[in-house]
Amino acid sequence: MKKIRPIDIAKKLNISTSSLRSYEERGIVPKPERSFTGYRIFTEEHVAYFECIVAMSPGFGMEITSAVLKKVATKRTRRCALDNK
Repeated sequence: MKKIRPIDIAKKLNISTSSLRSYEERGIVPKPERSFTGYRIFTEEHVAYFECIVAMSPGFGMEITSAVLKKVATKRTRRCALDNK
């Protein structure tokens, strides 16, 4: 699994690292793992969520974008739980 730094995601998507933290705090993206020094460790999955936010929010607004991505995350969690049985 490739580990991606927040600054690299922010530069790629032309948003701030504080936006990344804000999306995490709102529960729109899955919680990233943390390094032993406390830094966030993002993956390609997180990048996909951030790309969706950047693509969807201008047209749909943050409320709808957030609701959709939270649904996706919930369904993903349920599917993973079923797969592990």
